[in-house]
Amino acid sequence: MSNRLIAVLALASLFALPAWAAGNESASLFVTQPSRIGTVMLKPGSYRIRVRSRQSQATVYRHGRRIATVPAAWKRLPHRPQRTEILLSHNRVQQVRFGGRLMALTFPGAKQG
Repeated sequence: MSNRLIAVLALASLFALPAWAAGNESASLFVTQPSRIGTVMLKPGSYRIRVRSRQSQATVYRHGRRIATVPAAWKRLPHRPQRTEILLSHNRVQQVRFGGRLMALTFPGAKQG
């Protein structure tokens, strides 16, 4: 491999998207009592939260059907969680931490700790 090709590959890797922005992320959520994500009230049951890379909104699905799109923001974490975690407080989804990713999804109106 020529030195020129190695230099081009090294430079290209500097501008590559971070791992958290490489694709779509999703997380499963099960709530046993009415809960809120953003401004949307969720009835007890199972849900899937999906977000596309670099977007500032998340889509909430129940039984495979889209029920809401809510504003969201990305926040850098101090370390990568081993598995996907959803943080709830007072029946409100605060944050979604995706396993192995340094970025977490947060929701406006949720108190951040």
